[in-house]
Amino acid sequence: MAHKASKNIPSVNIASPSWRYLEVLSFISSDNYSKRKAVPKTFSLGQESLLEAFRDPESTEGYPCRVALLLEKVPTARALLRGLLFSGCDVSSISEISSESEEVVYSYKELFFDTSVFRNTLLKIAYIRSLPQETENDKFEKQMLSWGHYLGCDYIAWKIGVNRAPRSPSESVQKILDDSSWRSSEHRMSSLVSDESKEARSWVPAVLRSAEMMRAIENSSGMENALSELKIKLEGDDNTISIKDLDAEIKG
Repeated sequence: MAHKASKNIPSVNIASPSWRYLEVLSFISSDNYSKRKAVPKTFSLGQESLLEAFRDPESTEGYPCRVALLLEKVPTARALLRGLLFSGCDVSSISEISSESEEVVYSYKELFFDTSVFRNTLLKIAYIRSLPQETENDKFEKQMLSWGHYLGCDYIAWKIGVNRAPRSPSESVQKILDDSSWRSSEHRMSSLVSDESKEARSWVPAVLRSAEMMRAIENSSGMENALSELKIKLEGDDNTISIKDLDAEIKG
């Protein structure tokens, strides 16, 4: 019997990256919230700290959570932190770039931007495309997430004036070579006389120059390694003896 395709596509719910924060908001917005003292058993420690921050804004308990809440309320800080998290950069590096403690970064990630909801690259791109662009803050956040995904946290750090550990010459040239190669290939999606094709062809010299530089670096590195190995082989262990010692051995 031939297989009959289903007319209905099963839906898959994708959680918001702020799902833990939204659960806390839903709890404090419920009709009988003022009468409820018990915290939902499903809440994480971070959610409990956030709930306490709403209940007692003057308290210093759960300090990392309170700082994370502050960063969420400042549009520029929120956008930058989300862009860094979206890049997949580790928490210690984000802490270094943002000049904030790792505890605060962990707290922000848990409560406001849980990147684990994006199970693959396709969903990350879809999320970027779904972001609004109605205000300048909206546009800035979308740009930060785009930078994070396509260019990485080091690019964001560079753009905001944070000096990170420099790349080696070979890493820098390789990155230019990769980028130029892809840009020079974009003409395949357009006609040969289009502006896009002209732009793509303008990257060809950069590809050739980068390839030559990479070959020079690799040859130079290979020669240096070969000379080092040769030096070790030639030097070896020094088993020679002086003329005086040799003369003493001959005389017995």
